[in-house]
Amino acid sequence: MKQKKNGRPDTVWRPVTPGLDRHIRRRVRVFAGCLAVLCFGGLTARLFWLQLLDPDLAGVLDLEAVRPFLQGPLWRRIRQAKQVLREEPFITSLPASEIVPGASGQASVLVQGIADLVLVFEDHAEIVDYKTDRSRDPEYYKKEYAGQLQLYRRAFALRLGVPVNRLTIYAFSLQQEIDIPLQ
Repeated sequence: MKQKKNGRPDTVWRPVTPGLDRHIRRRVRVFAGCLAVLCFGGLTARLFWLQLLDPDLAGVLDLEAVRPFLQGPLWRRIRQAKQVLREEPFITSLPASEIVPGASGQASVLVQGIADLVLVFEDHAEIVDYKTDRSRDPEYYKKEYAGQLQLYRRAFALRLGVPVNRLTIYAFSLQQEIDIPLQ
């Protein structure tokens, strides 16, 4: 047996057969699901089971504050998406003339960020940004964040292979979606 730097044995469990490994993993998932229902209750357990909710967060989640989101059209689109990318990092180079007014045609700008949520469908994609600002004015969100989402759109359009045809902010203070103009 190899020894780790901390002095404990470096043991690796390997199943006898791949079938046994699948069986054990299935049992663990079933157990985890039952435990989630017992500990967290209905909706929270379902979110935990679907790996959409961290177990530490499940105990302190205010379901009444989240319920409008889970009953709204954005949640339905999330469930219908072919692929859901959460906290998706990106980095891309875009022509400076598209980003900075008056920039030279040859220069480029490196754009990087992390998209809260990217929903990928068969023929298009949508970028969603969650906002916890306290403003109750939808125009505030459009003014403050439209440029950010429009840059994200350019970056992900190059990466995904399908057009990004919707930019959405979900403002938790308003408990509503705010559509951002594409340009």
